[in-house]
Amino acid sequence: MDDRALLSACASGKRSGCAAFVERHLPAIWRYARLLAGDDATAEDILQDTLLAALQGAGGFAGEGSARAWLYTIARNSLARRHRRRAGEPARFEDGDTIDLLGPAAGFGADEADAEAALAAAEDRVRVRAALARLSPTDQEVLVLRDIEGLDGDETAAVIDIPLAVMKTRLHRARLRLAALLREVPDDR
Repeated sequence: MDDRALLSACASGKRSGCAAFVERHLPAIWRYARLLAGDDATAEDILQDTLLAALQGAGGFAGEGSARAWLYTIARNSLARRHRRRAGEPARFEDGDTIDLLGPAAGFGADEADAEAALAAAEDRVRVRAALARLSPTDQEVLVLRDIEGLDGDETAAVIDIPLAVMKTRLHRARLRLAALLREVPDDR
């Protein structure tokens, strides 16, 4: 079943639709919540808020864009609400923050048949993780949404709440900064 059908089933009270929808999107929303929050406890709260809001609002999903982008937007708004509730804390990412982006996705590429290729892929992941951790959270967010989570340009811009042209510029610059950092991280092969 596609996401719209699952949300429709969920809105009509079918637990199987809700369970299937949550199972499909839980890993991606967790990774994004972890990126936003920077710590597991807050990420768990954001994840719970996101899934609860999505399941309660399942009948109101307009279907414009993907359900995944809709969930990312809910997660981002959940974090913004948390920041507004805490007096004196910034509502946006701070440039000094660092985030472990690929922790939940560390198994990516692990099914390589050739052991040497698997080792090279693992070394590449370590290099990419080290370079990503040195980027600003703003750069990390656009790279994760677009390049790791696979949202299209319109969805990424909508989640971040910026015009598409600005998102494209931000993504391009983030990719350039990541490439520059990757050249600095030693390749021990």
